[in-house]
Amino acid sequence: MRHAAIGMALVTAEGRFLEANPALCRLLGRDDAELQGLSLQDVTHPDDLAETEQLVAEIVNGRREAFQREVRCLHADGELIWGQVSMSCLRRGAECLVLVQIVDISEGVSQRQALADQDHHYRLLADNVLDVVWTIDLEGRFTYLSPSVQGLRGFTPEEAMAQPLEQIHPPESLERFHRFFHELLEDTAAGRPAPSFRGELDYFRRDGSTIWAEVIVLPVIDSQGRLEKLLGVSRDISERKDFEQQLLKANQQVEQLAITDWLTGLWNRGHLESQIQQAIARSERYREPLSLILCDLDHFKTINDRFGHVRGDEVLREFCHRIRKQLRRSDGFGRWGGEEFLLLLPCSDAAAAATLAHKLQKAISATPFDPVGSVTCSFGVAERRSGETEDSWLLRVNKQLDAAKARGRNHVVVA
Repeated sequence: MRHAAIGMALVTAEGRFLEANPALCRLLGRDDAELQGLSLQDVTHPDDLAETEQLVAEIVNGRREAFQREVRCLHADGELIWGQVSMSCLRRGAECLVLVQIVDISEGVSQRQALADQDHHYRLLADNVLDVVWTIDLEGRFTYLSPSVQGLRGFTPEEAMAQPLEQIHPPESLERFHRFFHELLEDTAAGRPAPSFRGELDYFRRDGSTIWAEVIVLPVIDSQGRLEKLLGVSRDISERKDFEQQLLKANQQVEQLAITDWLTGLWNRGHLESQIQQAIARSERYREPLSLILCDLDHFKTINDRFGHVRGDEVLREFCHRIRKQLRRSDGFGRWGGEEFLLLLPCSDAAAAATLAHKLQKAISATPFDPVGSVTCSFGVAERRSGETEDSWLLRVNKQLDAAKARGRNHVVVA
């Protein structure tokens, strides 16, 4: 027993180890001395223990001469080992000892499980007859396409099989599939496990449009462990993609409404305040000038009282249109409240902001507003001081606006 090629041990009727050969010690990761302090219970997986103990008892009691079965054994480091275990009785007078033989079959069990898993995948694919089932060889050529491809793409299987991948997938999806295919070939060539693929790819249809599909690709391995081909299934998810696009658009509209003034389409006050905070942080970080212009339409209440609120709203919208035409893309513009509007000017000092304010003043007053006539606006301008808080800065620009009104309106006052 000491020189046997398979793991062997003598155990008592109670299952305690008496002697083990080196092969078994290596298999279980323990030396002979360690095993002599253990029992079968210590090296057997709990799920297999009850049946194993029952079979040992039947051998000891003479109801069974021997048995052989697959048992999960526990290595000293906790690793699970599948063993083909044989047990038989050896009698020494009245004493009954059990001869245990174990052959490591872990690799075979893993391969068997892998084949079972692969068969399960194939059955799932075959059951989904509305999906497109296909195979391609290692050259990227289709060797099979199910008839359902005509429903997905509008081509017959024969037509689709004759197409190269460039005529099947748009560029982005084509690149993604090529990347998977190349990684698969590299992994199998290096002896690494062959990966599978699951993702969304779009396909060209006969009419030139595209359609989205969820694609699963499984490598098919032959009996020699070599990659033979790829088995895939493509499922139409165009309805789901349409719904996702509609949901995305709806969410974008909700987000836009949350930051937009309903009347003018400008930023609302809440969004303006968040943009001011971000602009202050950028200005401090890069030591760039930052200015505000606060403007107010003069005597706007009189316009509402005389011409009505509908005309007043039209004046506000036209006012915003004229202001927008004079701004840079980087400038912020929003409704601060009522007929007050705030402009946030990054990389602008007080002089540049004042120049813009005078330009806006002329843009408003130079051309009458139909049908209310001439409209003017007052402007307060303030460049932010280094380290100044948002509240202090806003208070200063508001004081400049008040000063412009106090001078008779239609003025620009700079801090």
